[in-house]
Amino acid sequence: MAELKNFTASATSLFAYLEKQRQNEKTVKTFEIAATFGAIIFFAIFAIKPAIVTIIGLVGEIDAKKTVIAKLSNKINNIVQAQDIFSQVQERYQIIDDALPSRPRYGQAATQYQMIGQNSGIDSSKLEFGIGNGSQSTPSTSDAPTAVNVPIQDQTDFANIINFINQINQNRRLIQINSISMGTKDLSSQPLQSADSASQSGKISFSVGTNVLYWPQAPNK
Repeated sequence: MAELKNFTASATSLFAYLEKQRQNEKTVKTFEIAATFGAIIFFAIFAIKPAIVTIIGLVGEIDAKKTVIAKLSNKINNIVQAQDIFSQVQERYQIIDDALPSRPRYGQAATQYQMIGQNSGIDSSKLEFGIGNGSQSTPSTSDAPTAVNVPIQDQTDFANIINFINQINQNRRLIQINSISMGTKDLSSQPLQSADSASQSGKISFSVGTNVLYWPQAPNK
């Protein structure tokens, strides 16, 4: 019986020891698992999160650059199309600019008046330029051409007068005829010759009011 009791006590002590070791092992595994989760959370917060934030920022920057590139490509395409269109109408634009320039170009106008006068037998060497819109001399606006008044006076033949008017109408630079006066008496303030001498020579006193036109470009706003 004594041996049985000793065996029973030894077995009980062994089981208690084994249970204690099992609990210790369970505690160690629990600690290891907790430490593992802690390490994962630590790296997620201090290592993975900045990497994810950086990646998200790079993706957003790439998308923004794609948008900018698309807009720039669209603008470049528009510029190329505008250049193509301009190259197609450049020759016509030069004709339009010669007919209705953006500046008065007094020298060009004077040369054309003198050439027309020489071709038609009218003395147009003495020119006076007056700025105004028509006979009222009202200021021009950006949506209407500006007129420079150029009066011409001479004593000549009727055929020369008709030729002069035809060449004015056929001139590339737009010239508007406002008034035409003809008579046997001199129409200028300073008589070129007397009425008798004009009648005897068969010449007509001739006066024409013209406007040479140009269209100023509207200022950029």
